[in-house]
Amino acid sequence: MLTQHIYRIATEHGLDAQNYICKTCDQHVGINFQLAKVCGLTGAYYCSECFCPDPTNEYCVIPARVIYNWDFRRYSVSHKASEFLSQVHLYPMFDISLINPKIYSVVEEMSRLKELRVQLNFLQAYLLTCKANAVESLQKQIWPREYLYENIHLYSLADLIQASSGVLESTLQKVVDSSRNHILSCTLCIQKGFICEICKDPKVIFPFDLDKTYRCKDCCGVYHDKCLQAGQLCPKCLRIQQRLLSTDSS
Repeated sequence: MLTQHIYRIATEHGLDAQNYICKTCDQHVGINFQLAKVCGLTGAYYCSECFCPDPTNEYCVIPARVIYNWDFRRYSVSHKASEFLSQVHLYPMFDISLINPKIYSVVEEMSRLKELRVQLNFLQAYLLTCKANAVESLQKQIWPREYLYENIHLYSLADLIQASSGVLESTLQKVVDSSRNHILSCTLCIQKGFICEICKDPKVIFPFDLDKTYRCKDCCGVYHDKCLQAGQLCPKCLRIQQRLLSTDSS
């Protein structure tokens, strides 16, 4: 199964580990036999017939090298590996939060994309409840990659390549801007905003404005980030706790 090689960087174990036999067809390769070629995806050795015969497809971006090293260089691969990578190129099979969450802190492109996708996740929740069917515009702009706002950590290899080039960030920024503009100008959506309970500023705030708001993970209340920060108990949670204590004491 080639899928197991998607999530780890291949390691060469030497021809002797394969008994000098091609990984695919069992022909002898190596010393006194035909030339052995190593596959960048599997790390295994193949004969020239089983290596990729098409020069245009012989070199491929290796997913694990992208995820762990942000390495988009193309490596020579076997014919089967080339076909496999082509088949899964558009499939969202990389959950970065599970595979390598540290990438968000070391790769600026991924950090910015995470923020945009968090914003989109909040935005689509508002658009879904809008009677103006505004969510259809969002879906049309994203289709067929709805996972970009439904699961913020999920990527396909094509997405990661677009992340490196800046194409994905540009695309998502346009969707965020258009969705945000609708909510702020829609008489229905604007009513679903929040008033900061701490400073009482009458200007409505929204959770998708990540640069200036804080959203409580427990009660989902939204406040200015200058008024409330992580680790502090929000007013709504405090009221809930007091209510529970009052109920228990009675």
